[in-house]
Amino acid sequence: MNIKNIILYLSALLLGMAVIFSGCEESVDYDYDAIEPIVQGITGNTEVRGGTEGTYRARGRAGSTYEFSSTGAIASVTAIEGIHDGVTVAFDESHDNQTATLTVVETTMGGVVSEPYSIEISVLALNVNITGAAELSVVEGSPVESTFGVDFQYPGASYSWNVTGEIASIVGGATGNNLVVNFDYPNEEVDTVQIAVTVTTAGGNTIEATHHVAVLQFCPLEIEGMLGFWVTETMVGDCPVTAVVSDVDAEEVTITMTEMLDFYTICTWGDSWEVENGLVLHLNEPEGTIHIPEQFYGYSDYPESFWVRGVPLDEDVDYHGVYNFCAPNMTIRIEIIAYWAGGIDDGVPVDGDGNPVDPADLWDSFGMFTEPITLTYTLDDNGKSGFVIEDLGNLLRGRQ
Repeated sequence: MNIKNIILYLSALLLGMAVIFSGCEESVDYDYDAIEPIVQGITGNTEVRGGTEGTYRARGRAGSTYEFSSTGAIASVTAIEGIHDGVTVAFDESHDNQTATLTVVETTMGGVVSEPYSIEISVLALNVNITGAAELSVVEGSPVESTFGVDFQYPGASYSWNVTGEIASIVGGATGNNLVVNFDYPNEEVDTVQIAVTVTTAGGNTIEATHHVAVLQFCPLEIEGMLGFWVTETMVGDCPVTAVVSDVDAEEVTITMTEMLDFYTICTWGDSWEVENGLVLHLNEPEGTIHIPEQFYGYSDYPESFWVRGVPLDEDVDYHGVYNFCAPNMTIRIEIIAYWAGGIDDGVPVDGDGNPVDPADLWDSFGMFTEPITLTYTLDDNGKSGFVIEDLGNLLRGRQ
C-alpha cells in the first residue's frame, strides 16, 4: 500500500469514528424557562346579545395553561372540559346596550406568565321583532292561516301571544315561539290586525313587541270586468278627466287604457289623436301589482309623440301600481314625455330626418311633467269611476 492510500484510509477511519461518537452524545434538555409567552389573540364574537352564551379561545400553544377573567356585562366565565385554551362566557341581560371585557393570561410549562391580552365585547340590549306577513289578501269564504315568530329566540325564554282584531283568531302556539293565526274576510276593503308578544327571558326580564298586518279583501281577477269607462267629475281646469279600458288580454293578463291623456292633449290644447295606442298595463295575479313598461302612447296632430313609463309606486318596491278587483280600483304611478316628432312610420314615431325616435334619449330633455304623477281609479257599479290626480301642482310644463 503506498503512502497516498494509507493517508486516505486513515482519514476515512477517523471520520467514521467521529460520526459514531457524535451519535452517542447526550441531547440537551428543552429549556422551558427560555419561552417568552405572547398571547396572539382571542377568537369569538365581539358583538353579542345579552342573555346568551358564547365560546372564546385563546390562540395559544400546547403545554401552556390559560386563565380568563372578565369585567362588565359578563355573568360567568366557565372552562370547557377537554379544551385547555377555551371558555364559555354567559352575558348579562339588560334593556340597555352594555360592554364587557374578556382577558386571558398564558402560563408556560416553565411557569413564565405572559402579558394580559383583552378584547372588548358589545352586549346588545334585550330585543325581539315579530316576523311574518305584513299584508295578506283574503277571498270571501276562504280564511287564510299565517304563522308569526320572532327574529331571535333567547335560550330558555317563554312566550305569550295576543291578537287584536275582529277578523283574526289564534289557532295555535299562543305560548310557543311560533304563533298561527286565522284571518277571515275583512268587512272593509282593508282591515288591520295587531299581533303582540311578551317574551320572558331565563333571567326573568320581559321583552314586548308588536306587529301589524294589513288584511285586504281579495277577489280573483275576472279581467273582462275591467272593460269600460273609468271616469269622474274631477276636472283639470275646464277639462274633465276620463279614461277607458278599451282592451284586455286574458292570456297575457294585460289591459289597455285609452283617453287617459285627453284631459290636457285634447281639452287643454285642442289637439286630436292621429294615433292612440293607449297604455298597456301588466297585472300580476294574485299579487295585485301592476307593471308598466316604457312605451309609445300616441301621436297627436300638433305634432307630438307621447311616451309613458312606470315609476315605482313606493320606496323599496319595483312595481308601478296596485289593483283590487273587489272594488274594482287601481292606482298607478307614471312619467310622461311629449316630443315634437316628424311623423309616424309604420306606427313608430320618427324625427324630421325619418329616423326612429329613441325615448331613452328624451327623458332628461323633454316632458310634460317635471315629476311622476300618481293616478287612482275606482270603477263603480254603473261603469263609471273616481279618478284622482295626486301631486299635480305645477308639474305641467310648457311645450318644448
